[in-house]
Amino acid sequence: MTPSPFVAALQSGRLLLDGGISSQILCSGFDLERDFLGLEHCTEVLSLTRPEQIRAVHESYFDAGARVATTNTFAGAPAVLETIGLADRAREIHRSAVASAAEAVAAWSTPERPLFVLGAIGPAFPDEDGQLPEAVQLQGSAQAQVEWLAEFGADAVLFETVTDLDVLELGLTAAARVAPNLPRCVSAHVEGASMDVQRLERLLALAERFEVALLGLNCTDGPDSGAAPLRFLRERTTRPLGFWPNAGHPEGEGLNQRWPVGAQAFATSVAALITELSLSAAGGCCGSGPAHIAALGQATGWAPPPEPLEDESDAPADAPPTD
Repeated sequence: MTPSPFVAALQSGRLLLDGGISSQILCSGFDLERDFLGLEHCTEVLSLTRPEQIRAVHESYFDAGARVATTNTFAGAPAVLETIGLADRAREIHRSAVASAAEAVAAWSTPERPLFVLGAIGPAFPDEDGQLPEAVQLQGSAQAQVEWLAEFGADAVLFETVTDLDVLELGLTAAARVAPNLPRCVSAHVEGASMDVQRLERLLALAERFEVALLGLNCTDGPDSGAAPLRFLRERTTRPLGFWPNAGHPEGEGLNQRWPVGAQAFATSVAALITELSLSAAGGCCGSGPAHIAALGQATGWAPPPEPLEDESDAPADAPPTD
């Protein structure tokens, strides 16, 4: 069977992903009541109230050379939105989030360099008592997300920042059942520089069982903390591997939070792992912005070189002066 355009791009081994969506959104000034509907830090609701800003974030990454727009649906699962009274708007949030990404793709994609919408499905979040929802609720929630993302036109789904492999298995089972032809991607969170061998082995087993198109790590505390687990995975699989780490460990709180790894240092470290481990996809997670993705694209050659600034000496003699 002919692979989908997204899978074909993965198989080419040069797929530059975007960077942190939520952290980039929060760089903009939004009104708590008007834009967040009083739900502080719920960036998913901005897909309803400020869809033009969500599209602008996607376009900022395309301008940096990325080929993927990850939807603003990370915490959009009905089981998560129910805890803040938004479960009845979950489908609407997914429709608007995919539309913002798809509009950016349509504006920037070319036949020579096709772009893609990657539907984000984040991890399950425990309640105030530290308890996860029941398995049947988690599976139903994941199934709804996959159905909506497929219906509204995502090119693939990404189960990202995976922390609980039981929950991942429920989600992959639902995805395989309701959208068997939609490529499934998985990226796991690694705590610090630790490497849980049993967990990684099970992650690999799930990737094989569910024919995961892309297996990766994300949300690590900078590029270096993902190196050992990535090497472990590469030694045991020929599947496309990817890596999108944080820009270091955050310092400070809230909007004053700062990320210590700059664009060039980020790009140098990730590019070295791409070369060493033949990674098929790479990008950034929390704290990484368009500058990080642009630097990574140039360090790897995965993005076109930036267009040179117009030489004013070539302007017509009667051209008006520029500021």
